[in-house]
Amino acid sequence: MPDMTNPSNPIEIRPITNREWPVCRMLVPEGFSQPGRPMCFVAAGNDPLRYVGAVAVRCSGAVGYGLRVRVIRTHRRRGLGTSLLRRALTALAELGATQLVCGVDSHAEPDAGPFLLASGFTRQSRLSSLEAELSVMRSKLTSLRERLLARDKIPANAKFVSLPDAPADDIVNLYAEYIRHNPDIPGDSIRSLIQSGRLDNSTVMLMDGHAGGMILWEKKESLITVHARVVTPAYQGGWANAMLMADTIERASNIGCRRVRFESLDDNRDTLKLARRFGAETVMRRDRYFLPLPTELQERQA
Repeated sequence: MPDMTNPSNPIEIRPITNREWPVCRMLVPEGFSQPGRPMCFVAAGNDPLRYVGAVAVRCSGAVGYGLRVRVIRTHRRRGLGTSLLRRALTALAELGATQLVCGVDSHAEPDAGPFLLASGFTRQSRLSSLEAELSVMRSKLTSLRERLLARDKIPANAKFVSLPDAPADDIVNLYAEYIRHNPDIPGDSIRSLIQSGRLDNSTVMLMDGHAGGMILWEKKESLITVHARVVTPAYQGGWANAMLMADTIERASNIGCRRVRFESLDDNRDTLKLARRFGAETVMRRDRYFLPLPTELQERQA
């Protein structure tokens, strides 16, 4: 789309070159928060070379995710954001994707939601990020764990191990089946996150050698961020969740962590009840948006 302030220097939407990765990282840094590089496209003029926008997106199977679009303030409201999004959708269709999901911090990015809705997305749910003091959680959970052990509530075949000691396929399958609220980490891509080593401190509950539950988290300075908490239906409603959380908090405390951040959908009563119990405070709310890729894009790639 041409830059109407300078018709002799039209703006081109194109894939980045190998030398332009730093440019894309500068314009859409959130697109690089996971292992590996996303697909990136820039909006740029050529005389002189000037970058006015970029889009980053990732693909896992039939699902596009991790969308980040930015147009610099002086070039907004000219359709460049829409053009960048369309280029990303075309690239996703070429890889066989049929849908795109993304998460938006509605407080930090107030313009993102209206832009996505105007582009055909549907808001599916709201995810709240909450933070609590580790010391408060440890005190309550340690007491609960001691009571469970004293009453012989823990099956003899239950074992709590670090993530590297658990079957990787079990972890990937649990995530894909039960974690539906994280638009930035689809099930297929959790494997690369596991292989990166960032989640090695996580706790997995093994039942006869197979994963029956897990809490996946990583440490950033004195904060732990929980990416997933799963207990399979066979072990829900009792000791398993309490033991997983107690083990996680103990591991985190032992390596110097002071606070824990976790997420909950607004209709997840159990997690919100836990949040109140531990005195957690809401630090961010993210909306999940969904877009089925336009049929004409899919048919064009068929």
